[in-house]
Amino acid sequence: MSPSRKKKGVRSSQKAVADRHLEIKLAAEQGQGDLVRWICDKFGFGPRTARRDLLAIKRTDMPWWKRNIHEMRGLINGRSGPDGHTPERPELQEAIAGVVVLEKLTGGLLSIAQRDATRAAKQTERLLGAKDEQNVRALRRFIQLRHQPTRVTPAQTEAFARIVEAHLKGQAVEIVYSNVDEPLVSSTSTPAVSGKARKAPPRRCIGPVCLFHAKRSWYLLAQVLEGKSKGELRQFKLARIERTEIVNQAWTPSADFDLESHLQGAWELFRRSDGVDRGIRVVVDFDALFSKNIVETMWHSTQSIQPLPAGGVRFTAKVNGFDEILWWVLQMGSHARVVEPPELRELLAKELEATRKLYA
Repeated sequence: MSPSRKKKGVRSSQKAVADRHLEIKLAAEQGQGDLVRWICDKFGFGPRTARRDLLAIKRTDMPWWKRNIHEMRGLINGRSGPDGHTPERPELQEAIAGVVVLEKLTGGLLSIAQRDATRAAKQTERLLGAKDEQNVRALRRFIQLRHQPTRVTPAQTEAFARIVEAHLKGQAVEIVYSNVDEPLVSSTSTPAVSGKARKAPPRRCIGPVCLFHAKRSWYLLAQVLEGKSKGELRQFKLARIERTEIVNQAWTPSADFDLESHLQGAWELFRRSDGVDRGIRVVVDFDALFSKNIVETMWHSTQSIQPLPAGGVRFTAKVNGFDEILWWVLQMGSHARVVEPPELRELLAKELEATRKLYA
């Protein structure tokens, strides 16, 4: 073979490689989820050759690689995860969950971690193919979540971030926490309340167990690590945490902890200690007007419902304590009547009488 023909063949081969690399770049920019598989299907290569092409692109155009591949943390470059599984490009339904739902939640439940949630939604969206983008845009408008508004303050956001960081590091936290019965005093006002100085909230060293959202607020379930209550699981409302610091104390919660099991028996949020107001049988009759709503909704894991002759229903459940279910029954007004236990009937009667006096 003459030198001129050999040189021409080399140039042709180099152009073919350059053209192939250009196609691979375009595929990545358009959201191909698993580039290794895409290269194999497109050019008939094996996985090793496909990865060699990706490595060549990385070496020759590092700025593009960082912009389009590295930031995706391996999700579109064919690298396997710790379990040996190579993530694939999501189906459209998976994209809905990743983009639309996360996007909606960032305005509500996840507003306290909005930056991270928004970034996750955008990264998922980049995995979509161009053909799916129009569908996702349409679904953004079609699928709506009407979440309960959650008040978010800088202190809550900082507490959330510090607690998450402590959990990931396996360390305890120290918090300054004000109880519900303490007077509300703004940070700019004087500390005097009714002529007395406000008592500083106590500092508590705790081990975070679980963060959860319920009833328009974020809560932290944690184990007390010091003092008289050492070893107890306590529930803290993030809105009442005034300061949070990670301390140099190792802490790892139980791997088999389950929030649903922990709160079993609670009407919504608050459980009772063993043997204290637990498993109380509550029976409430609802009239015909409210019966359908009661039947349609799962109010409690232990509930049972039986029809009544006049079109109403009898609701029965076993709960821990009266505090939460008392307010639930009061919401129903004259459409609900507590049958048992008598203690709950008495509490309701007292609350209704106190309310009547407000309007007398």
